[in-house]
Amino acid sequence: WMYASGGFYGHEISNSLRTTFPDSAFLEITPGSAGDRQKFTFSAWVKRGRVNGTFQNIFAAEGDGGGESAAIRFDSSERLDFIFITDGADTITGRLVTNRVFRDTGSWYHIVLAQDTTNGTAGNRIRLYVNGVEETSFATDTNPTQNHNGQFGATVIHRIGAESHAGNQEFDGYIADVNYINGTQLGPDSFGETKGDVWIPKNTSGLTFGTNGFRLEFKQTGT
Repeated sequence: WMYASGGFYGHEISNSLRTTFPDSAFLEITPGSAGDRQKFTFSAWVKRGRVNGTFQNIFAAEGDGGGESAAIRFDSSERLDFIFITDGADTITGRLVTNRVFRDTGSWYHIVLAQDTTNGTAGNRIRLYVNGVEETSFATDTNPTQNHNGQFGATVIHRIGAESHAGNQEFDGYIADVNYINGTQLGPDSFGETKGDVWIPKNTSGLTFGTNGFRLEFKQTGT
């Protein structure tokens, strides 16, 4: 799909995961023990396959029984949307929604979501980057309270490619080189770099992934 080998471009990503709507195709895990619920970084390369004004979840975590949920997703206006919500009370405890829209189905986006709710500066608790550049223009900019414990890292369902509780709001497209760093808020330069005015991936195998962290390379084809 997208690769650069040898010399100037040194790292190759050879495969991606394809999820299609309405096939209910997604990945799911429920951690057996809790990790860090205040600090994490999520990185993935995504290519949209469908833009039709519906919510599409990239990564989500949620507890049953009216517990809090969290998700990074494209919203119904094709904006990037990261949300904490207490389901039972429908209370938003933190949210970033970009003014920028993402309607291009022909290009790859590198998305990094980095959270540290222990940060004393409210505006630095949730940081969102696309293709190495931080998003700073938001239609909604609600920061969580300091030391807030979110659902990422908790012992609840985590899904890639769908909303975590009901399994709907599926992502339609390709997802590649997924990295979830539990316990550290990192910047985009841990996952990519600019070469020849193009943002390209780095090899992330040397990163410390923390409790419940993971890297998904999708190396096996046809599975």
